[in-house]
Amino acid sequence: MLKAILAVVMILAVGVATSAEPPPKVKLTPDALKKKFFRCWLEMERVDAGVTIKEPIKLYGLQFATDAYWVWNRRGGELSAGGGPPGVRFDPTTEPMRVDILGDTREVAPSKREMIQVGICRFDGDKLVLVVAPWQMLAPPEKGKDYPERPTEFKSTKENKWQMSKLKPAEYYDQD
Repeated sequence: MLKAILAVVMILAVGVATSAEPPPKVKLTPDALKKKFFRCWLEMERVDAGVTIKEPIKLYGLQFATDAYWVWNRRGGELSAGGGPPGVRFDPTTEPMRVDILGDTREVAPSKREMIQVGICRFDGDKLVLVVAPWQMLAPPEKGKDYPERPTEFKSTKENKWQMSKLKPAEYYDQD
């Protein structure tokens, strides 16, 4: 009888211990988020306009910096990065966080236009989920406004033509 009571008490104790609420997530400061974002990454998976790509030979490595970005093949072939200036804008103060991958800026009457991929991102632990719209030549939005072309959710479909990448931290020009 005593063994049965002890068994019930142990089961209840284990149940209470495992049902405890997880500790609250620590909210990172904007500077800590920037430090976490501006680095090298390897794609683990990409969804391109609704089509999932998981084969490492078809995935890329990326490096984001404020004044440049680089892209290279994750596997195979010559290790040569493309991309370069002008860089990446990252706003960790928005929800979701905003990312702009920048190309050239051109004078297009009556205003300047920039070649840009507007996107959003979030961190899942040490991983990064990035969703970007296709490259477009856009006029900068009015002060206090955003690009209407910016993705609004973490999903890539045939209709929205967005690209969603799941990335893991990497070293400079890392391959696997």
